[in-house]
Amino acid sequence: MIEAAHNDRKHNDFRRQCRMVVHLFTEARKHFDDEELLIMHITSEIKNERKLTANPLLGTITNALQNLLNAIQTLAVPDEQYEILQVKVQRIASDLTAEIKKIEREIFSFKNVGKGDIECLELSLETARALMLQLSELVLLFNIRPSTQFGKVLALEVRNLSITSSPSEHKFENSSRLENGSEIPNAINNISANDETEDPDEGDVSDEDEDQGELRYEGMAEDVKETDSENFEVLA
Repeated sequence: MIEAAHNDRKHNDFRRQCRMVVHLFTEARKHFDDEELLIMHITSEIKNERKLTANPLLGTITNALQNLLNAIQTLAVPDEQYEILQVKVQRIASDLTAEIKKIEREIFSFKNVGKGDIECLELSLETARALMLQLSELVLLFNIRPSTQFGKVLALEVRNLSITSSPSEHKFENSSRLENGSEIPNAINNISANDETEDPDEGDVSDEDEDQGELRYEGMAEDVKETDSENFEVLA
């Protein structure tokens, strides 16, 4: 369990670093999306030979990408797979930064010198879009879940303790319940229920039966008196 807790802590530390990578990439992507519209606008102005009015702030993209690169480089990767992923993200982020700087140079040339390479500008923009898409797919792999290793090990230990409990422990538990009186009320209720279900006619004599018994007794007494009188007369 100690090892599981250590692994959980190590995994969650790495997860926090990964969340920072995702956050920094999100910022870089937002800056790229905002400035991409201005780059497209200025490209249209160049093609139509109009005055250049758009002013994309490409430095915000390169600064955000540099922050992302710093976070990736300091990432303490736990295994070879994440190490490969780390290298890929570094390479693509560096290539994307290079393309953004190319776009920045071409725009500067058109604005300040009055000429430049429009095809190079458009190609760099298309390349930057493709690299940003690749980077998005790779950074998604840094969205990792919290570790549940310690919780699983703890649940397994508890289950093993429940399975290995001896029958004598269950017997002791039952006797404790009797001593505490938890089973006594149930026994009393059972006895009361049995008393209530007995036949009410057994052992009880109605008033009508008593009257019939008295009449029979009186009749028998009269018969005895008459017989005694007859016998007395014969003897006399």
